[in-house]
Amino acid sequence: MNDKIKRQITEPAYPACRQAGGQGRHRYQSADNPEKLRYGASSTARKAPEKLRIGTDSPRGKQTTDLKKQIRSLVSKKGFTLIELMVVVIILGILAALVVPKMVGREKEAKQKAAFIQIELLGTALDYFALHVGRYPTTSEGLTALVEKPSGVESWKGPYLKKIEIPRDPWLNEYHYVSPGKYGDYDLYSYGADNAEGGEGNDQDIVSWRGLKD
Repeated sequence: MNDKIKRQITEPAYPACRQAGGQGRHRYQSADNPEKLRYGASSTARKAPEKLRIGTDSPRGKQTTDLKKQIRSLVSKKGFTLIELMVVVIILGILAALVVPKMVGREKEAKQKAAFIQIELLGTALDYFALHVGRYPTTSEGLTALVEKPSGVESWKGPYLKKIEIPRDPWLNEYHYVSPGKYGDYDLYSYGADNAEGGEGNDQDIVSWRGLKD
């Protein structure tokens, strides 16, 4: 018997090396059990991948559980009783009683500030008129001279307002204009909410020669 035949009989028959995943890993059939696979000594043991499952421990599982709890809580809630509805209505009434007067007060204050700003803007237009003409409009010419050329005034370069009409105050009353004025070259003012001279608070006069009263 030649050496080649002896080697085949005495040595266990191993198949050719095959890659089993990572670099340097080889698996062979065991000599004792051909069906059993074993890894080579130089290879790193390969773990079987863990099965993915959605349970209560995973983030997605927790979200699913929380969603189910919320749905159950919503389903289990009962309607409002008559007493609960009455309590809600009372609370809304209290809030309205507290908030509405404040909102109304703010609206009146806002109108006063708007009138003061309008007077300042009209004052700027009057200054441009005086710069070109050399004087302020007379009382008879009034604020109309800002949008319409007065007769005999050749150096007029208006209109001095963006709109071709004189604005009214926030209470829809006309502004009062006098030139020469008692307090300056002109007096420009609004009588406020009551449209009457004098007054305090919301009825105070809004004038060009002083700021708003607190």
